Amino acid sequence: MLSEYNYIRDISIDADFPACIENDDLRERLFREFCLPQVDEDDEECLDFEDPIPAPADLVEAPQALSDSYGTEYSPSSLPVSEVPLRPAYLTGPEVIKFCYGISYAMSKGVLMNTLLTINWSDMELRESEGTAVLGKYFHRAKKWRRVGTEPRQRRVANPRVGGELHYALVHENDSKRGFHTHVLFYLPDEDRDAFEAWSRKCLRDIVGRPFPPAAFHLTRSYAKTESDRIEWVWHRFRYLIKQLPDIWRLPWNDPKKGIQWICMRDVLKPRRIRLDSPPLRLKRLSYVSQNIGSTAQRRDGYVVPWSAPYYSGIYSGDEFYEWRRRDQYERRQKEVQELIKTLQI
Repeated sequence: MLSEYNYIRDISIDADFPACIENDDLRERLFREFCLPQVDEDDEECLDFEDPIPAPADLVEAPQALSDSYGTEYSPSSLPVSEVPLRPAYLTGPEVIKFCYGISYAMSKGVLMNTLLTINWSDMELRESEGTAVLGKYFHRAKKWRRVGTEPRQRRVANPRVGGELHYALVHENDSKRGFHTHVLFYLPDEDRDAFEAWSRKCLRDIVGRPFPPAAFHLTRSYAKTESDRIEWVWHRFRYLIKQLPDIWRLPWNDPKKGIQWICMRDVLKPRRIRLDSPPLRLKRLSYVSQNIGSTAQRRDGYVVPWSAPYYSGIYSGDEFYEWRRRDQYERRQKEVQELIKTLQI
């Protein structure tokens, strides 16, 4: 029986999965589907998503339950359909891949996320359903705050700010000490940080309907100066946010001598050490990305990650951003040439 999480077709969760794929058609299909983002419509900032489409059984295998060191047993068929079932507070392989694709695609658009927001819902005395509902409303307003800016009212504002899109990726976590909390990685101009923090605290207080402890909302910003350091900061935070990925997930790996093998995802992505004291959560998914960097946007742009399977060298190299930088400089030069031509008297 396949679990509801099997919707990326190139990830195996079964350690006994065939070590070498001899079927050429199957191997080509696996490579093609790994390189291209999966099509779905679940990248909405309201965080109210439909369940993903299951993958064929010939490409993915999964246990009927997760238990022991990875949390309370979870079996979709044994729980009422009317309520969101308890699931282990550990990321699935497909969730991590989608998270990684989102950050990679953001870099290819010239967006280097530089802010980490942590909201502790337990400190606000909110449950999972309440916290995610508040988060959805908060993102809806934050998106408007970022987009509007203050340019039309520059004469009335002492420190005007420029509007822009809000690109973000988030992970829900739960542990015995901090409780249920959310990490959000996003881009925010340095000059807007103080204004955004003050606005966010007021916005969340209005949505929740009561004051909350100051420590429940925390912003961590990047102080990196060079582009290489900024790229390193993003992927360093990514490895921290995917720390709850169990070692039961596998990715295809090309061995020069043995051909296609299956390797532990943790060995490839190198996340921080997993936290094993994570109580289960009543949530459908633990990881989301904003719609503007989700799989639909990637498919629309024909985006393909530069480190396609089964070759993973360069995942954290920032090649996506450097390619955008070269393209942007070329377009700027072309524009300058066109402007110069217009000014010439022939």
